[in-house]
Amino acid sequence: MDYRQPLVAEFMSTVGQWDGTSVLSHPQPKDDAELATYKLRLKLTLEETFEVFEAVLTKEQYNLLFAPLIEDINAKISNLQLSDFDIDPVELLDSLTDQDVVNIGWANIMGFDMEASFKEVHRSNMTKLDEAGQPIFREDGKLLKSSLYEAPNLKEVYEETSFNYVKEEVKTRITPDDIKAKVKSDHYCVIPNTTTTICSLTLDNGYVVVGESACASPENFDEEVGRKLAYARALEKVWPLEGYLLKEKLSKNL
Repeated sequence: MDYRQPLVAEFMSTVGQWDGTSVLSHPQPKDDAELATYKLRLKLTLEETFEVFEAVLTKEQYNLLFAPLIEDINAKISNLQLSDFDIDPVELLDSLTDQDVVNIGWANIMGFDMEASFKEVHRSNMTKLDEAGQPIFREDGKLLKSSLYEAPNLKEVYEETSFNYVKEEVKTRITPDDIKAKVKSDHYCVIPNTTTTICSLTLDNGYVVVGESACASPENFDEEVGRKLAYARALEKVWPLEGYLLKEKLSKNL
């Protein structure tokens, strides 16, 4: 059996969508409860199919072409009656299998690890229960998220497992040239009636560091020397900042 089926069975039985044993084998739902089950499965299939389009198209194109359709189709599914169904289990199996093939094809060309992703989504799904361990349902039977819900961290799964995700190459040391390259602009001023020179360096992210220099004797004051000393002292303050960032990057790329 596919590793996914027991996980989905656990989730469905936990939230009351399936008892874990019964199988719907007749062509039409026999009562309103089964009718609601079929409608829910159709709506979930529709929702997840349209999420593919939403994920690959621009927001403008999706909203223009597809968003109106899903609302219209959902409304029509809601209006289906018992007599509207004529289920062919072999054809349904064929369709579900083909959907799997298409989905795995997407995963292959995108370099996704579907098993890792599936298990993370299952972990997240199991947090949808409320404080009493009970599911919360929408009127149409769709399970709602409780206050305990934890969204799946698929970004982390993608970065850690996907075949085509390239981690940022992190340098293991910082050079003086790296520090200087962080400086976007420099500004200087001499405090009136003193020999104190102030240098402010604006870094490429907008952060500002300040350095200063002073001459004991006004007779020996040289503005150019004061600027160079103040600049050097301001630049020294960039080193610990960049060192901290480097350590953060290295720790995430272990």
